[in-house]
Amino acid sequence: MRRLLLCLLCLGLSFTSICEAETFSPVRLHVVADSNEPEAQRLKLLVRDRVALETRALLASAHSEAEACAILREKAAYLRARARQAARENGYDGRVAIRQGHMPFPARLYGTLLLPAGAYDAVRVELGAAEGRNWWCVLYPSLCVRGGTDGPIRFYSSVRTWLERIRREGLGL
Repeated sequence: MRRLLLCLLCLGLSFTSICEAETFSPVRLHVVADSNEPEAQRLKLLVRDRVALETRALLASAHSEAEACAILREKAAYLRARARQAARENGYDGRVAIRQGHMPFPARLYGTLLLPAGAYDAVRVELGAAEGRNWWCVLYPSLCVRGGTDGPIRFYSSVRTWLERIRREGLGL
């Protein structure tokens, strides 16, 4: 049993999720580029970075999926404005839309965490015709890739950070 709990912790799930694993239901982010052209893909990543940064700050105080969804609904206009601002700052004057709701996703691996295919609460950012390659992450609990061009892409997980602190400080489990 202890091994199972340790494995689940290593997968990046919170203690609440371990106790109620069947109710673990993350809120996801889906960003779809206008096309597969290099400039459209570059813009997708820039808008993704802005939305992920804004949602990380907005959801810092959320303690449940329901709270996270409520915050995202309340701040929908704000997120839309930030996504549009990021696009405009990078010379894009086309359509930038944000939808929220329960949306279908394929199975997806985030580091060592596998989320099965299914419908999840999500924020979907659509650029232009939204016919290009897309990008996914988990907004709550935060498992989004930190973007940017300085160095390698890294996964961010508050649970991983907590586990690394325990290992570094020798607190043990």
